[in-house]
Amino acid sequence: LGPAPGPKPQPPTGCTRTLIDINFKVGDDPPSKLGGPVTNTIHPHDVEGDTGVVGANAYASSSTRGVTSFGPAFVAPGGCAVPNTTYLMSGRARLRSEDGVTTPTLCSMEGGDSNRCLRLSIANRANYPYMGAQIQSQYNFIKDGEWFEFTFQINELSEELIGSTEIKFWLWNPEASAIIDIDWLKLELPSDDTFPEDTPEGCSDLAFGNGDAEIMNGDSTFPWFSSSGNNYLFIESETVSDGSTNRFYRQLRID
Repeated sequence: LGPAPGPKPQPPTGCTRTLIDINFKVGDDPPSKLGGPVTNTIHPHDVEGDTGVVGANAYASSSTRGVTSFGPAFVAPGGCAVPNTTYLMSGRARLRSEDGVTTPTLCSMEGGDSNRCLRLSIANRANYPYMGAQIQSQYNFIKDGEWFEFTFQINELSEELIGSTEIKFWLWNPEASAIIDIDWLKLELPSDDTFPEDTPEGCSDLAFGNGDAEIMNGDSTFPWFSSSGNNYLFIESETVSDGSTNRFYRQLRID
């Protein structure tokens, strides 16, 4: 079932629906960090005609983390989040071992440990509140050292957590010897199309949108999710005969 009919969440005046929107380029400053030994650097993607060009596509790398709880941090503006509503975190990441190719990272089909995939917390609020995690079953479809896209719904932000000062989110949890690479990262409200109108028509559609993956929340399946933690639900795209793109839900079963 989708969200209940009602008012669509609207950010405060002067704010946007997006709290974090980062796509690293050559020449950008690296992200901040949580953890003293962490080294954050920017690297150009190894793409022909792209490497070393200022403004070209790049990624941020967090290495020498030392412990599982350290990693890159990303700042959202203060007072701009909508309290007690859904936000979606999405991005493109890569996990690789400090020692090269000899030891696979644990959050991969080779490493086989879903408990070492990415998690999200807040660094500058009391008790470092945990906000959510990469879908654990995804590790079965991630190849060690290769880029993958991820998306998950974060825990709702209370008014107390939002406050009036910037919110520093940080990604953590892979084993201490794993390097966390981030290509891009986004934290945003779901699209208005996700929320049914508070009208008789809106209330009559129990499976809102008829399960249509064309509702654009990036690659997030929100508001749909898998009822089994052993399965991985995601959005797939295909090109149809007229050249248009059809998006559809696909769930992979893990035996």
